[in-house]
Amino acid sequence: MLEEVISRSRKRKVSIIAGLFTGLLLVLTFAGNTLQALTLPKVVITSVNKGSLVHSYVGRSTINPEEERELIHPSGWKVDKVLVKKGEMVHKGQVLIQYDGSEVKQQMAVEQSALKKLNLSMELLEYNVIQAMQEEDEALLISASSAFETAKLDIAAQQQQIENLKHTLSVNRQMVAPFDGIVIEIGAMEGLSSTGKPDITMSHLAKGYGLEMYVPSGIATTLSVGDVLDNIMLEGKEEPSITGEIERIEEDMNSLSPDVNEDAEKSSGSMTRLFVKLKGSGLSGGEQVRISIVKTKSSEGILIPNKAIHKDSQGAYVYTIKETQGPLGNAYYAVRTSIQITDSNSHTTSVVGGLFDQQEIIVDSSDLIMDGARVNVYNQN
Repeated sequence: MLEEVISRSRKRKVSIIAGLFTGLLLVLTFAGNTLQALTLPKVVITSVNKGSLVHSYVGRSTINPEEERELIHPSGWKVDKVLVKKGEMVHKGQVLIQYDGSEVKQQMAVEQSALKKLNLSMELLEYNVIQAMQEEDEALLISASSAFETAKLDIAAQQQQIENLKHTLSVNRQMVAPFDGIVIEIGAMEGLSSTGKPDITMSHLAKGYGLEMYVPSGIATTLSVGDVLDNIMLEGKEEPSITGEIERIEEDMNSLSPDVNEDAEKSSGSMTRLFVKLKGSGLSGGEQVRISIVKTKSSEGILIPNKAIHKDSQGAYVYTIKETQGPLGNAYYAVRTSIQITDSNSHTTSVVGGLFDQQEIIVDSSDLIMDGARVNVYNQN
């Protein structure tokens, strides 16, 4: 009986010791895994989505007339009076500037006086011809007739000279608008002679207004001649009031536009120049505008953040997550997955191959990771 009690007691102690040993092993294993987990690279993951990539750009430009005309006074006469102001709308034929033609008037008075003298001399010359005919003096008649005909030619030339001066005075005494337009600049100054530079610069209303702007070439590939830009806003206005149509596209301009909004797509590569014809009322030229361009490509792909993409000699790739289940919890491993890039903007890239919708990829990590490395996973907020 005593031996039986002792045997039971020993078995109980063995069971207790075995249980304690097993528990200690579990605790040590868990602690080891926890310590190992603390040393693993920490990665941030996100789920990718399928969709179409959106290109956006915001730039600024200045409205300019489609056609400007510089009006220059050919004679260089002194300006008598400027009849218009900068920014004023004028109509075809309207007098813009009056000029002082006093010098031409003085010259014309001299020429008219000379004509009167010639007319007075004609009476004497005509008398000489008649006298020579009466005396039947052939030599005197020839001389008198020649002088008379010469005087007639001198009178005709003098009359033509006076007519030319009258025409010069009529044409140059004022500058008129060649078309309906707006006065952009006035170079003429009252009391001063024209210097050969434009006295008036006008915009042609019938030709309309336009602007030029630079956009990243990536966005330019989504645009075509004839496309309408419907988000053109005058500076200081809250609602778009102008639309424009792309008239011309000049590619491969290796320059950067300084007027790029922080939220717009930026490019360190080539820029493309756009020429846009505007439609809107009340324009006069010189207005500052803000142009927003948003274009979505029709083809769909997997959209991923740019910062998730890695590149090496084998091409572009991302790290996806592989999850394995174990007795002490799930383990996560980074898996290199090759991708093919089809398009990108400043923050997102569209890819095909290798990924599927809602798949989880690594977008950031605390340390350098390699293919197959075990990682600690944190979801992106």
